[in-house]
Amino acid sequence: MLRLPEPSWAVDEEKLREAQAEGADRVEIHDEAGRVWWTSIAYFLDRGQRFDRGWGAQVRLPVSHFSFFPPDTAARQLALFAEAGT
Repeated sequence: MLRLPEPSWAVDEEKLREAQAEGADRVEIHDEAGRVWWTSIAYFLDRGQRFDRGWGAQVRLPVSHFSFFPPDTAARQLALFAEAGT
């Protein structure tokens, strides 16, 4: 996570565009606290800011533009579906 100029997630621009070209439609970032941050690739590319700090072209998007699941929510949701199918 970038701290400056504001808390943001950053992704390699080339890898993001490659994933989109191969059919991916969203970015998911799993943080150390167990949260899953997500947004569409199209939104990330449209609203993100490009920068290069010496590691290649990247795109950053402030965390305020992401949706997120609290820790363990995804695991509980999968368990719910597993129980419903039995």
